[in-house]
Amino acid sequence: MRGDGTNRSMGRRAVLATLGVGLTTGCLQLQDPDEGTADPPTERVTAGSTSGNTTRQTDTATSESSPSARRTLEPQAPGNIRWRSEIGTAVAERPVVADRTVYVSTTDDRVLALDTDTGAERWTYETRMDSENLRHAVAGDRLFVAGSFATEAVGRGDGRLSWGTASGAKYKPLVRDGVAYLGSSTGARTLRAFEVAADELLWSFTTDGSVRGRPALVGGTLFVSAGAHDGEEPAPMYALDAETGDLQWERTFDGTLSSSVVPFEGLLYVTGENGTVAAVDPADGSVVWQRTIDGVSGAAGAPDPQFAHGRLYLPDRSLRALDPKTGETLWTYTERNWFNRLAIVDGAVYATRYDGGTIHVFDPATGDERATFETPLQEPTGLTVGPETVVCGDRAGAVVAVWR
Repeated sequence: MRGDGTNRSMGRRAVLATLGVGLTTGCLQLQDPDEGTADPPTERVTAGSTSGNTTRQTDTATSESSPSARRTLEPQAPGNIRWRSEIGTAVAERPVVADRTVYVSTTDDRVLALDTDTGAERWTYETRMDSENLRHAVAGDRLFVAGSFATEAVGRGDGRLSWGTASGAKYKPLVRDGVAYLGSSTGARTLRAFEVAADELLWSFTTDGSVRGRPALVGGTLFVSAGAHDGEEPAPMYALDAETGDLQWERTFDGTLSSSVVPFEGLLYVTGENGTVAAVDPADGSVVWQRTIDGVSGAAGAPDPQFAHGRLYLPDRSLRALDPKTGETLWTYTERNWFNRLAIVDGAVYATRYDGGTIHVFDPATGDERATFETPLQEPTGLTVGPETVVCGDRAGAVVAVWR
């Protein structure tokens, strides 16, 4: 039987106690963000405490000796390096930029805040999640950081821990109106909703497959995709009441859905590892169009749909632009393979490959390559837009900002 929403009358403290996780008071009120039971973490996640979880503050005016502040500055011109910060460990995922700060997570369980103008380190927070693939997202004045078995919130200004739970996620945490929605891809496959300020588990919903992409919240409905890792089972997509977790509808796809659910102009979009790309009506889950596209699945899993200029972009073994209304391919760029997550700004599409330091600049209307920027990146983790720059992390242990 497929999972049904389960309301919880017990507080989250009681839930965490059963998992061996301590939590002290120190709650927060959040604003909307910018953009079975899982196994417990090996270390306790304790909010309001620095035991095991530490924050190092850095004076940016005197931080030239910090490993994260060794920079190379070049004149302002497209393709030049604005700054390069060596952080000493592989960057886990695409950086997040908000309010002139670059937030970076690493494979050794750290989160860093860097100045967007200089790359200087502002603070470093050391988690104890024991997860090589931390995901992070901005929500109000907090940065939420998720690992496989835990999620924590730290202040964006000071990097100090203020909240934690023994529920993890494989995607950037989704936090809206003070509620964190966290989905598990390990242990019992469960999506949970936590009211952060009240320290309360609101509801949980058991899925038929692993929750591997970020849910979407549209109005009062939460949409989430799931799929088995082996791709052999049908992959479900769910619509849940965001307040109660009650199931509103369910739609099954062949293969494995592994992208986030992305809303755009009244429809929901999702991709799968078998090349599935689909547009879904949020009212009842009916499929508006669905296509199987060669080159839209690979070693890194299915890409999240990205939208700009009235087009749907899919970076993967090729770079494609589709018509979001019909799924028709508008253009394809195939000369170089394995494109990473894109940065789309100012009438241009910026892309990197997983195995090279070149930044490619494409015309969004035609797919023509306008320019290439050579950078010191070795294994890019994906581009994001910064002030007058594009910013990229590197699994070789650096963060680079390039003038655009």
